[in-house]
Amino acid sequence: MILFRSFGAPVLASMLGAACAISACSHDHDDGETHTASYPSCSAILEACHPLDEGTGPIHDCHDLSHDGTEEMCAPRKAECLTVCVPKADAGADATPRDAASGG
Repeated sequence: MILFRSFGAPVLASMLGAACAISACSHDHDDGETHTASYPSCSAILEACHPLDEGTGPIHDCHDLSHDGTEEMCAPRKAECLTVCVPKADAGADATPRDAASGG
């Protein structure tokens, strides 16, 4: 109520609109929403990168490209993005048989 009295309806509406616009720019899709892309290269990038996107870095950049890109934009970067968007290997996968047997 204090905000409304201090700033008035137009300013409050502008602030609310800005907050909504900022939140709409994010690709945070933890709500079970399915992801699709209209172009084959973008779709391949999306499928590889979406589960690994933590919000910043090259994986995020590829994920964003897959949402916003066209085939002409995605195709040249497809190989790069599919190389970047690979799940990290299990931390114990490089253990030697001796390490695995002894636990360290």
